Amino acid sequence: MKKLLAVLLAVIMVIGLAACGGEKKEETKKEDEVKKWSAGLVAKNQTDQFTAWQANELVAAVENKYSDKFNIEVIDGAGDNAKLISGMETFISKGVDVIFVQPNDIESLIPTIKEAYNQGIIVITLSEKVDDGNSTAIVSSEKDMGYLLGEKAAEVLPENANVVLIEGQAGLTAVIERTAGIKEALSKRDDINILVIQNANWERDKAMNYMDDWLTAYDKIDGVLSHDDVMLLGAVKAIENAGRLDEFSFLGGIDGLPEGCEAVKSGLTTCSVAQNAPAQAEAALEMAIQTLEGGTQEEVVVPTELITIENVDKWLEIHEKSGNIE
Repeated sequence: MKKLLAVLLAVIMVIGLAACGGEKKEETKKEDEVKKWSAGLVAKNQTDQFTAWQANELVAAVENKYSDKFNIEVIDGAGDNAKLISGMETFISKGVDVIFVQPNDIESLIPTIKEAYNQGIIVITLSEKVDDGNSTAIVSSEKDMGYLLGEKAAEVLPENANVVLIEGQAGLTAVIERTAGIKEALSKRDDINILVIQNANWERDKAMNYMDDWLTAYDKIDGVLSHDDVMLLGAVKAIENAGRLDEFSFLGGIDGLPEGCEAVKSGLTTCSVAQNAPAQAEAALEMAIQTLEGGTQEEVVVPTELITIENVDKWLEIHEKSGNIE
């Protein structure tokens, strides 16, 4: 009888230990799940080449490097301010830990960003700083990018050169700063004349149409400086159609997009200025982690560089790795 009782007690102890082990495993599993933060990305416009690249890099970084830290959901704002605000409101209602957003109009987002902070949600903006008093931005220096473009133009343009400047969306900080940088660099030469400055809203067709008009209005144009590669290539198409490509000694853009890099590689254009979207994405996630772990939320400026024939292969490799070029 005593032996039977001993056996029964041993069995009960084994079952109890197994149950405790199962509970510990369940607790560990729950602890692992708690470590993951929920993130929402409100993409500016997934049909826009640069902002799509930047947004996709953020998602890829979560999947490939930060999968133990974040779960992420994406809402496309489709270039519409109302949709961007609605996307933010959706993530606020879901109670995410962090919202990443690519602003379209910086003023319109201020009330929604403030509401996010009221709910204990941090906000990190990409490429544009919003003066709401709480959020922080991951940017590259827009003025520096403009300066690099203008500096290269000043280096290669002939004496008494005439140029046209194509800007992005009116009112954006990026646009104001890029133009300021371009003008500062060009001012080192007093013989360069800016014939016209025109907002083309980041659109290829608008830039192409404006260039058509300028080719008719002006007898001599030596260079085109564009706030992005898309608008630059629209202008270049107009120049090609007019059979006047050999008249231009400088054709330069900003962003270092795949087709911008390919144009530099082929010799069609002079240069681009890179925004490093993979580095920006990683910086955004690192800043989110720093803040969520109780650190200070700070603005991060990601370095940029001029892309010319000498270093364009490096950037083509970056795009191949990102899946932007097959």
